[in-house]
Amino acid sequence: MKQLENESKALAEEPLAGQVMETAFALVRAFRAEIRRRQPADLTLSQYRTLSFISRQDGASLSRVAEHLGLTLPSASKLVHDLVGDGLITRAYVADNRRVLTLALTPQGISVLALARREALAPLTRTLATLPEAEQRAILQSLPHLQQVLRQMTATPDDARRRSG
Repeated sequence: MKQLENESKALAEEPLAGQVMETAFALVRAFRAEIRRRQPADLTLSQYRTLSFISRQDGASLSRVAEHLGLTLPSASKLVHDLVGDGLITRAYVADNRRVLTLALTPQGISVLALARREALAPLTRTLATLPEAEQRAILQSLPHLQQVLRQMTATPDDARRRSG
């Protein structure tokens, strides 16, 4: 009980961070529920998350996919194997290290991910459209700043090397 009180107190002292965190959690819950409910483009949540991650991470490795999804390497390998078999992603060896595989979306994978994204975002799009225009603009104007701060907060040394190299 004391821990809960301390957490509540910390949130009260950090209203912006608390609101951002609660909003992020609510968005993730809503988005995941929508993907599970509708299975846009016939993708499971894990398949969607894998395609989405690979689309954002140029040259993503199997181990990074596994880490992102919270899966063991064998489970991620099976998932990737199935997506390769479906023609949605490709595997390629790194030229100077044949032990390292990189993953990339195929043109079909890009199309399927775009369709799944549109289908999954449709309910949120309709909901946000009910907000007054001024509130929509305010949200749109603040989100890029929030994204930039969060990217900096979560950046790894590998991210910095990729940006400079």
